[in-house]
Amino acid sequence: MFRERMGRRDVLRLLGLTTAGAALAACAPPAAAPTAAPVEKAPAGEAAPAVKEWTLLIDGAQVTDPSVELPEGQTRRLGLQPAADDYMEMKPNVKIEWYYFPSGSNRLEWLNARMAAQDCPDTYWMNADALWPHVNKGWALDMTEWVNTPNPYMPGQRAWVSYIDEVGRLSQIGPDGKVYGVNLDGAGVLWIYNKDAFAEAGVDAAPETWSQFMDACAKLKAKEYIPIGGDFSDQCCYVHWTHGHLFGHLAWDVIYNFDDDGDRYVTTKEMTQYYQKGQFPLWEEFTRLAELFREQEPFLPLGYQGRVEYRQMFRQGKIATYMEGNWTVMSFIKDPPPFEYDWMFYPMLTKAEWPAAPEKKVRLQGPWGGLQFHVPGYLAKTDPERIPVIMDFLMFCTQAKYIEAACAERGTVPMVEGAKARPEIAPFTAPYDRAVPYQSWASLSGPAYERERALLAEYVTGTMSNEELVNRGKQIWEEEVKNVLESNPDWKL
Repeated sequence: MFRERMGRRDVLRLLGLTTAGAALAACAPPAAAPTAAPVEKAPAGEAAPAVKEWTLLIDGAQVTDPSVELPEGQTRRLGLQPAADDYMEMKPNVKIEWYYFPSGSNRLEWLNARMAAQDCPDTYWMNADALWPHVNKGWALDMTEWVNTPNPYMPGQRAWVSYIDEVGRLSQIGPDGKVYGVNLDGAGVLWIYNKDAFAEAGVDAAPETWSQFMDACAKLKAKEYIPIGGDFSDQCCYVHWTHGHLFGHLAWDVIYNFDDDGDRYVTTKEMTQYYQKGQFPLWEEFTRLAELFREQEPFLPLGYQGRVEYRQMFRQGKIATYMEGNWTVMSFIKDPPPFEYDWMFYPMLTKAEWPAAPEKKVRLQGPWGGLQFHVPGYLAKTDPERIPVIMDFLMFCTQAKYIEAACAERGTVPMVEGAKARPEIAPFTAPYDRAVPYQSWASLSGPAYERERALLAEYVTGTMSNEELVNRGKQIWEEEVKNVLESNPDWKL
């Protein structure tokens, strides 16, 4: 028998994945400037009015769960706890608590259940591109007017959104042109490479072009290194990232023709609608992409059709290079491999590989850090007074000192004016010409990406013609677009 009443956070932990259902929430703009219930002074001789107290449950950038026992040598993260402490001292009627996502749960299934039960944390983390198919269900609050409200905690008190980097701003614009969140940090992808292996193979400098990269791979293989770490399994992210980088070169001149909302990213809605117009995908570019995958095949590890622990093999000195995100920088600092390593851009295509190649630097750079906040849409109906309190706290957290410290712990890239990345992240803040606007068929749907991986895995073996590749690709798109439109009938043309 319980001796203490369970708190809201405890209830949410136990709920984990309950029965899913549709949310019935509408989004409404703020009725007034954001505030967290300021204290009013009572006239002389009268009792002070009661101040409403609030408890906010925040998912994202939380302090390490105090109930979790950490391995020896691992330190606890502070996250945005310093911001929460300062905020609660400034506004004692507001209490900030952290939500700890149920271990092993599927976030989309969890969120679907939370929206149906209307018991979601006051903010939740979700990569925006995974959220877009669900905003029409009211999963996220329309924050358009809020992000254009002056932020009273930032220098100059300009519009809140003006302090956030372009990638972070654009990432939160939904298929309908409205803003559904704030993103305060991000991440990028580069190749990490074994400098000792490169030197032994006679590769004096990091390759910058595709032909240089292929030449380096041949030299590495001759020295019995596995040149490229990657596989076609469901682990992150060789196929996904290769597609994104190479397609950024192949479709350089035309890809933004499909970006109707101007957010510099081709969304699921845009893909499905241009598919219905007969203009997307770009099959000539996709065919060349597949050929470039095939060129890498001799340099992949044995067993690449399934799962290969290539990250571990890199640390063992067996694999010479693979793609990785800046979120792993901290692990390399704490536990460096027994050789010197460095980072390099994805090799650019030249006109020798593709006549229309721009010969520019393309990088996967996006809003994939832990400081991404969305607010449940149903609050506009069920508890509208809570919304200004949530927004005020998020505005407070946007201050550079809090974001810089939280990003330094996580190894992510700050996306807030005045916040600097830690020095080890410098390669991920180097200038580039374009962020990848479209990554893979995962941007259409999860099942579409699974089928793309299987298609490319078969193609690279040399048993499939280009004609068969395209025909099977077209069949996949026909079936997967149909499924997407069944969930989003308003996207039909």
